[in-house]
Amino acid sequence: MDQADKLLAIEGLPDRDAAAALGQKATANAALGKDEEALAALGSALQLEPNDFWLLMRSCNQNLDSGFLAPARQDCALASRTLRHERKAASSDRKRQYLDYTQARIAIRQGNTARAQAFVSRLKKQADSGALFFGAWHVDRLAAQVLQRQRRFEEAAIVLSEGIRDFEEALVSSNENLQRLAAAVSVEDRSAMWFQFGVLMNYMDDPVEAQKAFETAFNLLPLPDNNNPPTKMLERAGYALCATEIQLQRAEQAINRCKWLANSVTYNTSYIAALGDAYAIAGDFTGALQTYEDALSKDPENGYLELRRDQIKDALDLQ
Repeated sequence: MDQADKLLAIEGLPDRDAAAALGQKATANAALGKDEEALAALGSALQLEPNDFWLLMRSCNQNLDSGFLAPARQDCALASRTLRHERKAASSDRKRQYLDYTQARIAIRQGNTARAQAFVSRLKKQADSGALFFGAWHVDRLAAQVLQRQRRFEEAAIVLSEGIRDFEEALVSSNENLQRLAAAVSVEDRSAMWFQFGVLMNYMDDPVEAQKAFETAFNLLPLPDNNNPPTKMLERAGYALCATEIQLQRAEQAINRCKWLANSVTYNTSYIAALGDAYAIAGDFTGALQTYEDALSKDPENGYLELRRDQIKDALDLQ
C-alpha cells in the first residue's frame, strides 16, 4: 500500500495511473479485511475512470463480498454497458464471461436460482467447447452453489468434488494452459472451495468429512502475524473447525481450535463462548465458567452466555 500512496502523492499523475494506484490500494485493504477502505478506494478510482470495465467489476465483487447487493448489481450493470463499445472480440468474450460469472454469484446470493442457472449453463457450454478463459472448476463451484441453494446437497457435493479434483490435477498437469489457469487461483479461492465442500458435508450430516474439508481449507491459508487479524476466510474456516470439533466431542482438538480463534478475534464473544463449550465437553467446568464470564463482561445482555454460565454453575455445584 505504501507504493500506491507514493504514486498518489505525485503531482500531475495522470488519471489512469492514479486509478490504477487506487485499485492497488483497494486490493491491499481487501486482503486485510478492510472492506470499507477497499470500497472507498475503488469509488475514488471510478471517479477518475468511470467507464473502466475491470474497475467496475472489482467494485461489483467487493460490494458483493461485503454484502451490498444493490451497489453490486449497479456496478455490474454499468460494466455491461461498457461492453457495447468493445471492438475486440476476444477481449469482449473474456469480459462477458467474467461478467456472467459475477452475475451468477449475485443471483445465487439473492436466491434467484433460475437466473443463476442460466448464467452457469452458458459458462458450461463455453467450457465444453474450450472457449472458457478461466478454469472450468470455477463454474463447477457456481453450479454446486446453485444446487446447494435448491437443497440438492448430494448433487452439489458430487459437482464440487469433481471441480476440486480437476483443479488439483490441473496444478500438476503437463498441459501448460491448465497449469497456468490453476496457478492463477488464489489460496483464498482454493480454501473457499474446500470450505464449501465442508458446509455440504455438514448439510449431509457427515461431520467427519466436514472436519477434514474445513481443516484443508484452514491449512491452505497463511497464519497472520501478531500485527494483523486473520483474513475473513481464515476466520470462517477456524470457526467451522472449532464448531465441528465440538460436535465430534473431540475435546483437546476443540479447545486448541477454539482458543486460537478466541485469541485471534477477541471482539467476537461467539468465539469466546465456543471456547467455553470446548472446555465444557472436556469436563473442565472451572475453565468453562471463567470463559463464559469473560464473554459476558464484553456482552452482558447475551442470553445464551447467561444460560451456559448458569448451567456450568449447576454442574460445579453437583461435583
